[in-house]
Amino acid sequence: MIKVLIADDEPRIRRGIKSTINWEENDFELVGEAEDGEEALSLVKEKKPDILFIDICMPFLNGIQLIEEINKVLFNPIIVIVSGYDEFNYVQAALRLKVFDYILKPIDRENFKTLINEVKEEFILRKKENEKENFKQEVLESNISYLKDSFFKAWVSGKLNSDELKLRMENFNFNYNNNMGLALIKILEKNFVGIVNKNEKELVSFGIINIARDFVSSFKNSYVFQYSASRIVIILEIESIKKWKETLIGLEENISKLFKDKV
Repeated sequence: MIKVLIADDEPRIRRGIKSTINWEENDFELVGEAEDGEEALSLVKEKKPDILFIDICMPFLNGIQLIEEINKVLFNPIIVIVSGYDEFNYVQAALRLKVFDYILKPIDRENFKTLINEVKEEFILRKKENEKENFKQEVLESNISYLKDSFFKAWVSGKLNSDELKLRMENFNFNYNNNMGLALIKILEKNFVGIVNKNEKELVSFGIINIARDFVSSFKNSYVFQYSASRIVIILEIESIKKWKETLIGLEENISKLFKDKV
């Protein structure tokens, strides 16, 4: 259902908007109505509406102020301004805030029904665009993770010259310094006793990687990756040898909680 909120200080306008169509039959849910800007903002934070009908002139927060606050709370909401004022300043402010439409009171029922259909089409369009962008972001993050792993494998294998190393570190925003240390976790064959399925063995490695990443996540400069089927590498910035040993002991203890045999 598409969530709708109405904000207008005139009860008859709110009633008029609510009675124009059968909202539920058209896949809309009226999640709230407000008679002033502050009440509307509170409902926005609580209900997270997709579409908002907002009066320009309301107590406490006017429509323009309310929209500015809404844009801080919601991502890409569809906003329709309802106003009794056909003035250039209001229209200009609405355009600046990228509202979907600007309609005048008194509201024409037939025109409003047409607007509702346009709003619904816009919501569906934006939803599809958001899904595409989310998918692109997931693919990008997946590729970056792969590229990072490839870089660190090449680095620890000594396959990069100093210029390549410097450039890739800058690209991945990784700051190498003299306090960096490297630790190798080797998964022993005895950890695979009773496990013959390749997928199950990969799950063991995946579990250790996750534990290691969680454990070092509080350090400002760190990276964990799988070097080979049985080897996991941790690169970490630590200020002293003592702290380094304490960190590795703590990591071993955390891994040992999941696996009976130490790795």
